[in-house]
Amino acid sequence: MDSISNQFAQVPGVDITQLKRTALGAQSGEAEAAKKLQAVFTTMLVKEMRKSLPEGFFGDGPQGDIYSGWLDEHIGQSLADRDSLHLQELVGRSLAAKTAARDEGQPQ
Repeated sequence: MDSISNQFAQVPGVDITQLKRTALGAQSGEAEAAKKLQAVFTTMLVKEMRKSLPEGFFGDGPQGDIYSGWLDEHIGQSLADRDSLHLQELVGRSLAAKTAARDEGQPQ
């Protein structure tokens, strides 16, 4: 990135610091989107796995549904925070490629 920075630094009117901030912001945005997608996916996965149990952890009825939903959400978020399924890198790369293609005006 330093050789590219040096090339852009020689071009009049180009603020290399702003370019770096924009690139880093795009990467962090893609990483955050990938993390959120993984959290949703893992929560759904936990919910479906829990449905396979013969009886619920918290009993039947509305109270059991609420507590079971909280459990699914927290376990799913914990798995996503640890990148347990290793999806963040894959999703992040895919989003970065689509963003680059969109910025270059290529069809997705």
